[in-house]
Amino acid sequence: MNYSETITQEQKKNNGHLGKLMEKLESCLRPRRLQTMLLLATLCAPPLIGSAAAEDLASDATKCNQKTQVEVKGFNCLNGAKIPMEGVEGGKCKKPPYLDFATCRSGSRFGVQQADTDVAVVWLCRKKKALDPNNNIFDDIAIIQTNFKNGATCFYQRLGDVDGSNVPAPLNDNGNFWMSPTQAASQECASCHDSGLLRTPYLTQLNVQPNVLPKTRHKENYWFPGADFTGWNGKVYKLEGSATTTCSKSGCHIMGANTIDAQVGTSSSFGPQATGAVKTENLEGEFAFWMKPNLHAPDPTSKSASELISKCAQGEKIANCNLVLWGGQVQAILDAQRGRTLPMRRQPLNKQNHAQDKQ
Repeated sequence: MNYSETITQEQKKNNGHLGKLMEKLESCLRPRRLQTMLLLATLCAPPLIGSAAAEDLASDATKCNQKTQVEVKGFNCLNGAKIPMEGVEGGKCKKPPYLDFATCRSGSRFGVQQADTDVAVVWLCRKKKALDPNNNIFDDIAIIQTNFKNGATCFYQRLGDVDGSNVPAPLNDNGNFWMSPTQAASQECASCHDSGLLRTPYLTQLNVQPNVLPKTRHKENYWFPGADFTGWNGKVYKLEGSATTTCSKSGCHIMGANTIDAQVGTSSSFGPQATGAVKTENLEGEFAFWMKPNLHAPDPTSKSASELISKCAQGEKIANCNLVLWGGQVQAILDAQRGRTLPMRRQPLNKQNHAQDKQ
């Protein structure tokens, strides 16, 4: 047997091993087995479950348009609804932006390109620092593109002062307006958005169509296409169990969790803020109580439930509270690995022959 034949057989063995591992992962339907298999695959085969090669923006946008079944178009930030700000510029207000390092500022805009029971494309043009509230300069522009049924969700972002009057579609960005997919993935958007679109008072106060936050929610599936975002899959969960019903039985939302940054997200951070369990940054009065709706004071039951759920989301064992991977993430991981081969195994050199070779 010559050397090339040996290499071919080794590659076949490795590809066979890859196929068997894929079959095992695909057969894991129960959440506990699923999480265990993903963990074992990650620890025992790092070359296999790893990040794929980075993509350029056009390739990423093409894939996102296909997977979400809706295309992102260019827009003018000034056509969005102006987000009301009642309070002190650069200080505290009644409905702050719920974003680190973003004080209360006038002039931010929110827009809805498309929203129905199947898909949504929404964008937000922020003024996070002292900028003219009436001009076309914004310092944080972001898009969320999502399919509520199959769960595919994509994020695009631009940071830094920029003219928002002619924002290009990511697919047609010839001037490097948007971050590259690698840069966008580093923003870890899914750590906050661990259950999809966020519904805070900052945006729910908008009530004039068409620029109204969609009410449709992800229920079963939620995952992230694109080579640079593959690492988010397998790390974003929904919470299930009777301990979560106080905050999710209304059907308005499903509480999420993540291991991208476990200290933020709907359960870890936003839930306790919504019930007055913790302070809300830049809020007048410091403690919010917008969950449940129409309250005039914090609800003790909701507050206690949010504290337990927050602990559960951050890894503490709480009775009747379980972290379950959103549907679609395992398949996304498998799809990202198809066609890749494991490193070729080599037999260790025989010590006696190795010594003879040296002579």
